[in-house]
Amino acid sequence: MLASTKWPNFSIPEAKGPPVRSGPPTHFWIKAAGLWWPLVVFAFEVITRGCAGTLFDPMPDPAHHLLVLTVPLAAWIFLRAAKPEASPRLRTVAPWLAGMALAVSLYYALRFLPFTLIAVAGVIFFGVGLLALGPLLAFTAMMRMRGQFRKFGSLRDRRCLSMGFWLMTAVLLLVEIPASVTAFAVKSLNDREQSPAPADWAAATRMMRRFGSDKALLRSCYGSRMGAEVDDGLAYAQSWLASLFLQGQSLSMFPRHGSVTVSRDLYYRVTGRSFDGQESSRGYRPWLFTTFNSERNFFLDEDRGGTRVAGKTPGLSLGEGRLDWHCEEASGLTWGEWTLTFENSGAAAQEARCRIALPPEGFVSRVTLWVNGEPQEAAYSTVAKVRNAYEQVAVRERRDPVLVTQPDAGSVLVQAFPVPARGRLKTRISFTAPAGLDSRVWLPSILESNFNIGPAASLPLWVQADHGTLELPAALKAHAVTEAGAPTATASLTAADITGLGRSFVWRHQTKPVVFCTDPFAAPEHKTVVRSTGAPASTAFKPQSVAWVIDTSAPMEPHRKAIEEAVKKGSPAGQSAVFLPDDSDAGVRSLTNGGFPPLDFAGGRDNTAALLAALEWLRGRPDAALIWLHGPQPLQQMRQEALDQLLQRGVTPVTVVDVPLIPGENRLSPHLSARERIRLISVRSGAEGTTLGDVVESSFSERGGKFITQPAESPLPEGAVRVQDSLARWHARLETSRLGFQDAAAASTLASSRQLVTPWSGAVVLERSEDYKRNGLEQADVSLSQQVPVIPEPSSALLLFLTAGHWLFRRRR
Repeated sequence: MLASTKWPNFSIPEAKGPPVRSGPPTHFWIKAAGLWWPLVVFAFEVITRGCAGTLFDPMPDPAHHLLVLTVPLAAWIFLRAAKPEASPRLRTVAPWLAGMALAVSLYYALRFLPFTLIAVAGVIFFGVGLLALGPLLAFTAMMRMRGQFRKFGSLRDRRCLSMGFWLMTAVLLLVEIPASVTAFAVKSLNDREQSPAPADWAAATRMMRRFGSDKALLRSCYGSRMGAEVDDGLAYAQSWLASLFLQGQSLSMFPRHGSVTVSRDLYYRVTGRSFDGQESSRGYRPWLFTTFNSERNFFLDEDRGGTRVAGKTPGLSLGEGRLDWHCEEASGLTWGEWTLTFENSGAAAQEARCRIALPPEGFVSRVTLWVNGEPQEAAYSTVAKVRNAYEQVAVRERRDPVLVTQPDAGSVLVQAFPVPARGRLKTRISFTAPAGLDSRVWLPSILESNFNIGPAASLPLWVQADHGTLELPAALKAHAVTEAGAPTATASLTAADITGLGRSFVWRHQTKPVVFCTDPFAAPEHKTVVRSTGAPASTAFKPQSVAWVIDTSAPMEPHRKAIEEAVKKGSPAGQSAVFLPDDSDAGVRSLTNGGFPPLDFAGGRDNTAALLAALEWLRGRPDAALIWLHGPQPLQQMRQEALDQLLQRGVTPVTVVDVPLIPGENRLSPHLSARERIRLISVRSGAEGTTLGDVVESSFSERGGKFITQPAESPLPEGAVRVQDSLARWHARLETSRLGFQDAAAASTLASSRQLVTPWSGAVVLERSEDYKRNGLEQADVSLSQQVPVIPEPSSALLLFLTAGHWLFRRRR
């Protein structure tokens, strides 16, 4: 039957003449608005990504590129098929493509409808508006083409056109369903008068995992390219279908605020990944840098001067740097300097932000910024005071400051602005930490950053010790030598070594029983700091009741076996409980009879309810400990009032062991810091040759010994060995932690006077002396700042030996 069917002739009867002759204006418009101008707009967007950088991304993936090309292809086929010598196959395909192109042009005309009036004004004043009017012009051309088929085509042509239209419409609807579900999910959360309850988040998360679009949700996390947040996340969920039913709100050119936060939290709950650092999330990467390129002109950093690292800033990267580390055997202390250089290839100044993991029991002891090529020391004061000075100089006056604060027990937040356009900014941060009881020394590492760290990044590492032996990981391929009787090692750290959990090394040494130093900041009656190690060197805290809070987010899945072994090893019989965050309305699943429930990892889960339930279970129990094994907790909308109330009002002392198995932003950890009855221990895992159970067990070990202060002229204990003033800084840090539970102001005063960054104090470097005076700050004296000593060369050591021998010889004579 199909073989005998006579296909209709698409050519126009001779009495009417071919379409090209009978309607020159019609065919001209189809050729201009349906063929050439869509190709121009397509090429402009592919090369510059102008719309993606300023409004929204009309072609976020290859499928949308093919959809757009359907329009000029249909116009070209139509013009060819209208000629008398056209082949029958071409005439058969023409009505199908015409129907599909009509649906595609209508789809994009609706998506650009909110910008039509602005585009018309752009045509009048700038001429650029023709680009935004391209979909509407193409739709009118496709309607002209449809009219030609209805007027001159056969019945079969008209049916094929209709079938092509409805077929493409069905495809577009199927493509839009996930984005529409995403829009509905975001709107259902954003429309609530109060912050969504756990049950609301659970329902939206289940809906998104079944029917939503992760890519659409990720695009909605970044809001408007021009800096405004998107109303209900609809426009950047790429869903015009949802906008037709949601009261037209997504068509507003002046959107409300708040939806971006909802989108970001929902994205984490659905995928288990933070939107930060997803390199493909912005989706627009131009082939050429032009005036329409958002990375040069339109990128607005909404988190500048804030307290979050947030997403990657285009053009910002980590440049060259160095890491110098010193180990002092007598005191058992280590300290080092990390020099960082931030580079900006963009045309606008940007702020560099990163969160750096501290070594266990470590702290920041010096901050330096290069201003006009000269290193400048920081000023130290309360967190509120240094942040206010930073915001005044950086955000409002846009001049050179750097700010370092400690938002939680295990990391510091570094902010530097401005990194000049096509320029660089250089800063240096010093860290101090005692070697672990297992002789392990952890190096600082970048947990999250708003700048790129290329896979080929390299950081030279220098480690030295005055005595003992150094054992660096074999993977570093370190070069170890002994100079002047002191061990040194050099290596090149890769991007993987300076990010995430970072690297550590082993320093075999023997700490002296009694050491002392001069405190350069203390009053005369406390000028000398003496530390006696005592015996034993360490004691172990043995918890009687242990509550395990295990983050069951999807990224934790690779640690399943290690977690199970650690729980079995570290749980006292009959006095342990396990609390697991889940997607239920309550947000937690618990087992308090000493067993171990099966672990179900999925998405990203809020640990707030689990921590609250664990602390409630520990109330009234002696020697209580809470062990928190977790990944990132980047949620901004969490109901934490009940947790804060319990932490503030509860009287049961609890030791909390914070074990981040996966690095990333943690907005829950600061709630556990600086609490009167909470002893927070932040540990780092992942070292070679150690298990998670070993890390948890060793975290309960406490150092023995004590500190005393005395006047400089007072006699020293027998056998006391002089060490550098890093000992005084460590003593001040311990005292700050003790005071912080009782008197935050006293803790801030003590830490600031010793040039320390703690949860109660911060550091800021400003450009001019007038800036310090205006903000009531005093810049640190460089002569009192911590230094990494230089081990004497063999010739220098020999010279010192000969000089000392000559002096002793003269005394005997």
